[in-house]
Amino acid sequence: MNNKTKYKKNIIKSDERVIDVLNKLDLLDIKTLLVNHNSRYLGSITDGDIRRGLLKNFALEDPIKNFTNKNSRIVNYSDYISKNYNNIAGLDLIPVIKSGKIFDLIINEKFDHSSDYQASIEELCEVVIMAGGKGTRMQPLTNLIPKPLIPYKDKTLIEHVMHNFTKFQKSDFIVSVNYKADLIIDHLSKNEAISVKKYLYEDFPMGTIGAVHQLENEVDKPIFICNCDSLININFHNMYEFHNKNNFDFTIAACKDIIDIPYGVCAINEDFSLASMTEKPQINHLVNSGLYLMNTNVLKLIPKDKKYNATDLISDCSNHGLSVGVYPFSKESWLDIGLLSDYLAIL
Repeated sequence: MNNKTKYKKNIIKSDERVIDVLNKLDLLDIKTLLVNHNSRYLGSITDGDIRRGLLKNFALEDPIKNFTNKNSRIVNYSDYISKNYNNIAGLDLIPVIKSGKIFDLIINEKFDHSSDYQASIEELCEVVIMAGGKGTRMQPLTNLIPKPLIPYKDKTLIEHVMHNFTKFQKSDFIVSVNYKADLIIDHLSKNEAISVKKYLYEDFPMGTIGAVHQLENEVDKPIFICNCDSLININFHNMYEFHNKNNFDFTIAACKDIIDIPYGVCAINEDFSLASMTEKPQINHLVNSGLYLMNTNVLKLIPKDKKYNATDLISDCSNHGLSVGVYPFSKESWLDIGLLSDYLAIL
């Protein structure tokens, strides 16, 4: 089997929608796609190309050809046969082009040896897990056990969150606690695979982000903030690079959600005459997942000893002229267990 066959999912058509391509990228080991137009090679696309296009106000419904890098590196067939090529350093996937078409693919050796390879975020950022809530939407289960310690498969919820970060060599965490804090601290102290280097104690419920104020003047790296019941399995290093390269102060990880309307939808004019009708349209949303990445300069906006939510902080960032970005990811990468019905549905 040649690489073109083995990695055929990395080859797409130029008329595919951006939102569908983003979903494909999330599910692939190699985050580069090769775009064909009328069966001939057009160029390459990465999630970085797409995000830059979205920043230029391109739309998720646009065809991917509008985002394609048409000057991507290639290897000509003659050079491939004679092994006379040296322009592939640092690339994950390079097409071999014969008569304008993809003949084969050259794959970075890291993907040949290990599909589990991930770039490290260990020295780049801090990770805070918000675990202080009472879990009222999970009652009566949380009357007995705090939500972070609710079991799912072979781990508790909070350990699943931590595990997703350990794939990127992050092994030490900061955890906010309030409700049944002693149970959480005791349980995590017995897990030798992870380390909690600091607990943020809430004397009262401080909202979804209020406890993070305690880190002001204590950290000097960007901070991931996530909920203990939101299992998000994305490439955190890619999100960090997106945040950093675009000079955002605060980045929201947003899930791409598609709603299918099973009916024809009417648009009308001011006089109630029909303007247009769309048969069974799809509505695309970017849903706030509760995962954030923020720079340390944002910490000063969080008030001390006050209930304060992430939505408050996002508004305050905008009001103070700080830049807020949105990092889209696939719905398949998110398991939200905020409700008791959500939990029962996955058992």
